[in-house]
Amino acid sequence: MEDVYEQTSVIVHHGDPDRFKGLLSIAAVDRIVAERDLREGMLVMANAARDISEDAYVTSGGAIDRASVAQLYRKGATIILNQLHQQDLTLADFCQSLERIFSCHVQTNVYLTPPSNQGFHTHYDKHDVFILQIEGEKTWRLYDQVDSPYRGEGFQREEVEGLDPLETFVLGPGDCAYVPRGKIHDAMTKGDGPSLHITCGVIVRTWAELMLEAVSEVCVEEPAFRKSLPPGFATQGFDRAGAPGQASGPRPHRTGLTGRG
Repeated sequence: MEDVYEQTSVIVHHGDPDRFKGLLSIAAVDRIVAERDLREGMLVMANAARDISEDAYVTSGGAIDRASVAQLYRKGATIILNQLHQQDLTLADFCQSLERIFSCHVQTNVYLTPPSNQGFHTHYDKHDVFILQIEGEKTWRLYDQVDSPYRGEGFQREEVEGLDPLETFVLGPGDCAYVPRGKIHDAMTKGDGPSLHITCGVIVRTWAELMLEAVSEVCVEEPAFRKSLPPGFATQGFDRAGAPGQASGPRPHRTGLTGRG
């Protein structure tokens, strides 16, 4: 945790193709797509070679069109099952085991990519990820790292175009990797078969969020902090000497009627 966490990537080749076999399989993904009532957002298609509109595989009623999904997949698009841990007990248990370690929410996204194809353009995530290779092989390339990007921060594709990879590696069945948030990367299926991997996203709480929550709590407890700023405070020459005193005052009397005291 001291030398790696949020700082650098780690690639682990376990040499055990069956290590993650109990979590998922291509056959299981095939059954999910074929049998479940998947709605808009639960399944997404992506292809780095061309943009894919949701209209191409989502009906007007919001249902996933299985025939269109199969057709797009045959043309090179990646099938992405978002938040599959919400529907799968095995993945839910796995996420909970990670949540106990990191004290934060952990989610899963599943990626099934056809041979010799790439789902996403070069990009970085705004949360740490653990990549578990289930079946097939995928070549990953890592680039520079953006320092702790904020979750609401906008991402511009031109920010990461034209970079040279600093590290290239292949994940096979049973292998895994840790990629910290902000680490620029891309990945492409290697070999003649498809690639299936699970990305576990670690949705942490930041110090900034803790401070904002603390300030919010103070504002709930102390009416003085909910007062407006002095009229004219933004004008040039405004005398700010007395402004701090306007944000202070006696603590309000607690009656216990509001549930706060």
